[in-house]
Amino acid sequence: MDPVAARAAAQEAQLAVRAARPEVRVALGDERQDAEVRTRQSRHDAAHRTTRAHGNAERRRSALAASEPLAHAGRERTQSPPTRSARRGACCVSIPADTPPRAAGAGRRAFRRVPMRVVGIDFGTTHSAVAVWEGRGAPRLATFAHGAAGAARTPAFRSILHFEPDPDDESAGSADHPRRGVRPPRVRAGPRAIERYLETAGDGRLVQSIKSFLASPLFDRTEIFGATFELEDLVGRLLSELRAAAETELGDLGTRVVCGRPVRFAGDAKHHDERLALARLRSALARAGFSDVAFELEPVAAAHHYGLRIAGPERVLIGDFGGGTSDFSVLRVEPGAQRPQAEVLGTAGVGIAGDAFDAKLVRARVAPALGRGTQYCNPFGEVLPVPAWLYAHLERWHHLSFLKSRPTLALLGDLEREALEPERLRAFARLVREDRGFHVYRAIEAAKHELSRETASRVRYRDGGFALDAAVARREFEEWIADELAKIERAVDESLAQAGVAAGAIDRVFLTGGSAFVPAVRAIFERRFGAGRLRGGEELTSVASGLALRAAH
Repeated sequence: MDPVAARAAAQEAQLAVRAARPEVRVALGDERQDAEVRTRQSRHDAAHRTTRAHGNAERRRSALAASEPLAHAGRERTQSPPTRSARRGACCVSIPADTPPRAAGAGRRAFRRVPMRVVGIDFGTTHSAVAVWEGRGAPRLATFAHGAAGAARTPAFRSILHFEPDPDDESAGSADHPRRGVRPPRVRAGPRAIERYLETAGDGRLVQSIKSFLASPLFDRTEIFGATFELEDLVGRLLSELRAAAETELGDLGTRVVCGRPVRFAGDAKHHDERLALARLRSALARAGFSDVAFELEPVAAAHHYGLRIAGPERVLIGDFGGGTSDFSVLRVEPGAQRPQAEVLGTAGVGIAGDAFDAKLVRARVAPALGRGTQYCNPFGEVLPVPAWLYAHLERWHHLSFLKSRPTLALLGDLEREALEPERLRAFARLVREDRGFHVYRAIEAAKHELSRETASRVRYRDGGFALDAAVARREFEEWIADELAKIERAVDESLAQAGVAAGAIDRVFLTGGSAFVPAVRAIFERRFGAGRLRGGEELTSVASGLALRAAH
């Protein structure tokens, strides 16, 4: 590796590790209320969990002492790519974050001794996946039970949490009326979270798309059923459940992992901190028992997966569409039956993907039926519009569950009494109070998927006396998401510009992720590269597979 590039990469990694996490607190609804009273206990519990994870890590580390540590490295990439010579070296060797520049080259020979079993985790906004590579053949993906009685299995683990009060705790309050001194709520993740949510009929609280908060310093902690959770607690619990479910099939996953990361984390550009996102994700992985962590860009991982299926070298553009981000990388991929190689030429990303498309459908077809754009008459006789910020939360799945707070529910009660169209506000209040957002989400997803196959669909949602059956045409949907499509298009152009490669010089375009099926998204690539150069496959698992292959490097 070029000494200058090695020093630059090592110094960048040291800065990322030393970056202090800002002490930020935020109130979502009234989530901040009484948080100070429980902060000490919350931190004590978190410290206990971390100590236990470190103890497990030490025991595993002694058992694996003969193996060369894979992610000794914890290499973290920033949004701006390094020079091409540095990128070329970085694709071959990961430099430990705590290694001085002079020592980086010395560890290169040892790093090539690959452990026989390596792990890749794709922690996604909507779905997550786990893969292991055992030295030969293709990576092996964990599968998870789902459906009635868990009869079916899928490699996609829903990135979702469900909380409910401990039934043995008589002092427990409701989600909107927590009480002090209560036991921590019971938590389930993935398919079990969805099953329990449906069984409890809205008595619990469902939290989804939490990856979208990682880069936001505005979300520090929240309160659920009287217990305070930091963001790392929520992500750590999800990753712990993901790990436990995967280990039932794959066996012990050990302490080393390569975890995917987007080119740019989702979030508001005004309040966005990439280093904070990586620090939080590293902390959450430690809570799940992974002490040796390396990060890799998700589209780069997808390129390694793609390398399994090609016969000769190709210049490839990878488009990875998640729930919260769309990432693009231009790479030179060398084929390999077991360990393909990839050289990064250019990267770009934008915090827009499936969730943003869902939001446009919610705004146009669901929110008006729940009172958006209607009016109310306040006690002074003034006729005013119903506050739009309520519906901004409705449009974002990761914010919706946090409307279930005392002040918001009280406000919705007032608006229902004063509304000129009270039945709409009544339906909205019930949706929030009974945590029915997941049902709305499924209705939106069903309509969006049908629009990928047909020119028209309907958003169908029924809840008690409230029923919604709204038509939507593909043409309308594409008009609503036109701004998002333009931003995706600019990100594609940026990745090509950074690589110094014209569209005509790209051999193949590999698209992965659910939004790759949206016709308007696919049309962006057909116009630039031609339909004949587009490839896809394993849209929900190619990143995890590639991360396991990348771990072997």
